[in-house]
Amino acid sequence: MSEFPFAAVVGQEALKTALLLNAINPRIGGVLISGPRGSAKSTLARALAA
Repeated sequence: MSEFPFAAVVGQEALKTALLLNAINPRIGGVLISGPRGSAKSTLARALAA
């Protein structure tokens, strides 16, 4: 699987913010990601995990 940079995803600003806040403060407890197919949900989660 190729790496995809987190910053390369255009749009999804609310999701990016939520993931970054959870990475900074894990006491938030996680982020529930939902949305239509093709909206880069998995890409953003995997990019941040890497």
